[in-house]
Amino acid sequence: MHRSPRTPIHRALICALACACLPACQGCGEKPEPTGLELELGVMTGEVDDHSAVIWGRGSGAGWLQLELQGSDAPRRQRAPLEPQRDFTARIQLSQLTPATNYTYKAWLSTDQDGGVAPPGAEVALFRTAPKSEAEARVRFAFSGDLGGQNVCRDAARGYPIFNALAEERLDFFIGLGDMIYGDGLCNATGRFGNPQVPRDIDYATNRSQYWKFWRYNRQDFGFQQLLGSSGYYAVWDDHEVVNDFGPERDQRGNAPYHVGQHLMPEGLAAFLDYHAFDAAAQAGKRLYRSRRWGRHVELFMLDTRQYRSVASLSGSDPKKSMLGPEQLEWLIESLRKSDATWKLIVSSVPISIPTGWPPDGPRDGWANYGGPTGYEAEFSSLVRVLPELKPANVIFLTTDVHFAAAYVYRPFARPDRAAADEAASRFSFLELVSGPLSAALFPKLIYDDSFGAERLFIHAPLDGEPAGNIERALGWFNFAVMDVDPRGNIEVTYRDAKGELIQGMELEPGHAPRLLPGGRALLGSAMSRATLQGTPDPAHSASAAPAAAAVPSAASQPVKKPARSAR
Repeated sequence: MHRSPRTPIHRALICALACACLPACQGCGEKPEPTGLELELGVMTGEVDDHSAVIWGRGSGAGWLQLELQGSDAPRRQRAPLEPQRDFTARIQLSQLTPATNYTYKAWLSTDQDGGVAPPGAEVALFRTAPKSEAEARVRFAFSGDLGGQNVCRDAARGYPIFNALAEERLDFFIGLGDMIYGDGLCNATGRFGNPQVPRDIDYATNRSQYWKFWRYNRQDFGFQQLLGSSGYYAVWDDHEVVNDFGPERDQRGNAPYHVGQHLMPEGLAAFLDYHAFDAAAQAGKRLYRSRRWGRHVELFMLDTRQYRSVASLSGSDPKKSMLGPEQLEWLIESLRKSDATWKLIVSSVPISIPTGWPPDGPRDGWANYGGPTGYEAEFSSLVRVLPELKPANVIFLTTDVHFAAAYVYRPFARPDRAAADEAASRFSFLELVSGPLSAALFPKLIYDDSFGAERLFIHAPLDGEPAGNIERALGWFNFAVMDVDPRGNIEVTYRDAKGELIQGMELEPGHAPRLLPGGRALLGSAMSRATLQGTPDPAHSASAAPAAAAVPSAASQPVKKPARSAR
């Protein structure tokens, strides 16, 4: 098993904080006495809110996960059995926590229920609870997705380098926004970009225990472990947690190693729940959509875009066509209406306007139909109609899946002929921030659907194609986005690459247009939407890619021009 060592600075910081809080703190650098069990994948602190959290861990055999917690309250001990039927994973539910409080805990494994005292070298982790809903507090988090896809796996020397950059961000939490494994992809000894990799001993998963192997492979990365040990984590799934472009009616495959009649979604979902820190209610109901409040200014609405969707090939005009299902859509709309958070952040594992789905001329997998007969635009329209009514109506969609970074502003009701009574709706806009991949192939795509008045603010993608055989250049395209919300409710968004270098910054103020910050290296401007590319191929995959890119404005001071809208 490949284990990249923790950085000394990070290890020293966690241990110093732990020893300041935990009683009888002993030698963080010392190795524990062998117990026959190993907490080999680190720990995860999930589903954090202002009063609770869930701690996850995995052992190498039957036993107990032990926890010693220290925060503003008296120290506490809790434990949970490692469950063989769930790959020896365990979850400990923490309740009655204090809002806006830094907590430190030690975790270790034992063969007996009592567990004794924490051994030297026990896993040390940190997390912070959310502020109360009325608190005007700073919140800092990041999001991205797409990890280990298309044979872009753990580097033999560096693991997944992007997690080292993320560990420097001192986050309250991270949103793993789907495709955090590729249960239908390879990890060979030589990677897509020519670098030596840690090979995985399985290529395709067809049952729960095989999906476990994919989760174990990615979690064995020590950079990932150090992120999970220093911040909260919210898990969202997308298609590759099961199989490409799946839904409940499209989770079978006929080619080997699959066979017709074998439904993959229940197997992949069970493994997804096994490897994440969901609370007992979510585990029992297999419900992945939920909301979390972080102070006065932030509320997250995390969607499940896979488990309830109609088959993608169903006509987009069919009234039954749905990505969310009626129950989730109703929950989302009612939750948005009830929320008084300054910013409503809707977390969707598929993008709005960037057309996705395989093959490229087949059914659309995301929201956009790109002028075709499929897609899920009708359902999305029913959601968009509600957004201007929200109080306040500051909405941002956080998405991934397309393997490049981008940002879009939408003005769905902007019409020159709207009556004065509709002026507020005409001025309404919302944002989409797209991040990823963490480590996967690069699929640049300039085209986008303008059905909802979309206008691209920037894109960061290798428009001249992937840097073949050059992992160092590829690291410059892998990315994540950090959102830093200040106590007044203003947000600074910063996109960074796998080396931690700036891609693009943006300032968001409630009720105002986004402002791109100078100093970034992203390509700025709106070209090209479906309206400006009517009847033409994607320029990123044609000989015209370079001229098209050159025509895009390259300075933040230049206006972003709205493309003409095509007839609907």
